[in-house]
Amino acid sequence: TKLTEMPLIRGADLDTANNENLARFTREGIHEQVSGGYIFSSGGTSGSPKYTVYTHSEFSQVADLLAVGFRAQGIAAGTVVANLFVAGNLWSSFMAVDHAMAKIGANVLPIGGLADKDQTLTYLERFKPKYVVGLPTQLVELARHAKDTGRAISMPAVLYAGEHLSVVA
Repeated sequence: TKLTEMPLIRGADLDTANNENLARFTREGIHEQVSGGYIFSSGGTSGSPKYTVYTHSEFSQVADLLAVGFRAQGIAAGTVVANLFVAGNLWSSFMAVDHAMAKIGANVLPIGGLADKDQTLTYLERFKPKYVVGLPTQLVELARHAKDTGRAISMPAVLYAGEHLSVVA
């Protein structure tokens, strides 16, 4: 299909997206024909959440590209990595990181960003990941909790996304 033959999709179309009109967009050539995949949502911080669909093949490609970036940061097969992104809520980050780490062959601690802080610190102390990945707000809160409770943890490398990590965070 030529780009000029594809339908114009307006923001309002995406605002009201559901399985029915995501399939319509698929049939019209915006995505491959979906015979299985993932439906993800934005966080909705700019109003109502936006939804998108990824086929399994598309999501695998996303993980391939993410793995390239992680390898460039030094993550290799056997590296212990703590995944502290939030799982669920139709968000892609936890799963994308998990799939990318599998492609690398890393040893993943799938902790999740909503896990109990004390339990998370116990996992970090026990398994000593070389890398911790997650959202800055939650990483900073975890570090504050460690300081407040007198627990010395080490995070040799922190990779974050989804928001800015400020100096005063």
